[in-house]
Amino acid sequence: QVNQENCTSFQGEIEVVGTTGGQGSNYAYQLILNGSDFGAPQTSPVFSGLGAGTYEVRISDQWSCTTVVGPETLYEPITLTGTVVKPIDCTASPDGEITINVTGGSSNLEFTVVYPDGITTDTNVTGVFTGLDQAGTYNFTVTDLDTNPVCVSTLEVVLENPTPVTLDPATIIDV
Repeated sequence: QVNQENCTSFQGEIEVVGTTGGQGSNYAYQLILNGSDFGAPQTSPVFSGLGAGTYEVRISDQWSCTTVVGPETLYEPITLTGTVVKPIDCTASPDGEITINVTGGSSNLEFTVVYPDGITTDTNVTGVFTGLDQAGTYNFTVTDLDTNPVCVSTLEVVLENPTPVTLDPATIIDV
């Protein structure tokens, strides 16, 4: 089972629970990462400080009874970048658009935004937010729904008010 997801690099932890059979005790646990032995066998069923990868554990006893359990997948930590695709402007469609790009994590993500007013929210699974009509700081939260406990990452993106067109009356020349 996964005790701690790899939400922060090398913070993952998996544990083998419910080992029975064979000799009944004196088990050795060998971690297997992406198909190859990783580290030395140990007597503890808990493996900590793990990074991203697919893990299995080979359990053996002193009678040479063995079994392999898993796999358990730990994902890369989530990294977010926000792009203002369209700023708020003075066109016929003045609303802004922000896209949140994600590296790491699984592909089963939920994106939530809290608008600058602190009340309005929106949630989707694409990371593309359109119709943004408030200038200010948008607070985005991305939740990885395939992790348990859940990995969450946050990001702030600012949409500025458009600069209004102004006229300096002192520069008008009457001809």
